[in-house]
Amino acid sequence: MTTVKQVYSILAASYLLILFIYFLKFYDKEFARGYTDILTISSSLIASIAAVYGAKRYWFKLNEILTTSWVLISLGLLLWFAAETAWIIHFDLLGLELTTVSYADILWLAGYPLIALGLFRYYTISVKARALMGKTEHILQKYGVFVSLTVIVGYAIPTTIFSMTPALDPEADLVSKIVNIAYPFMDIVLLAIIAPFAVGFLTGGIEKQWLPVIGGVTLFLVYDLWYAGAVFEGAYYSGHPSDLIYVFGDLALAAGIFHQIKRI
Repeated sequence: MTTVKQVYSILAASYLLILFIYFLKFYDKEFARGYTDILTISSSLIASIAAVYGAKRYWFKLNEILTTSWVLISLGLLLWFAAETAWIIHFDLLGLELTTVSYADILWLAGYPLIALGLFRYYTISVKARALMGKTEHILQKYGVFVSLTVIVGYAIPTTIFSMTPALDPEADLVSKIVNIAYPFMDIVLLAIIAPFAVGFLTGGIEKQWLPVIGGVTLFLVYDLWYAGAVFEGAYYSGHPSDLIYVFGDLALAAGIFHQIKRI
């Protein structure tokens, strides 16, 4: 049976191997496009499978709130997988403009509320469970809101700065501007919900499994800002180095989900 330590070893090795292969032939744009297409589809599918496994494993075994959390997170990640597939079809196969808002964007943005709601319900049941056990209730309940607000402010300031240029693009239509802003700020919402889980770790508790999840969503935020900026500057192409950031985010998310499943 695969252990948590083995999963993180595989994660680290995967990062190194992905980077090595990419920079070995990054100058070949056709190779970079095909390579990153395969990676993004695969990594998104892996994250989805990890969440679905969590939902399936605890179906009817734990209380309704926790089960619902896994289902919502799974549905959200499956929508992201569908979005990634749609994006490749939309831009790589059909060759439509990168500035065009597509059905892939609709799928991606639709996945955010489901994942956010699933994580919030997970947070709620975690607080109640710790309260019943008399453990860290004061940490999660007393400081959870403070941690979330700190994350929102800390991430929102640089995000606003980096997202303003693409958002103010005079050539972009209103819908495109809204979508460009929506991605990074939805990432911040997810981070604000996840952040209180890490409080237990920061205060000596065992909450390490949430760190790769936070890292994964942070990578999504970096990707969304980098992608929007590159498109605005006309520097983005399918297979751009920023695509690897998205892949790394998915893999980190999958590792964190697997770690959490092992702990329950």
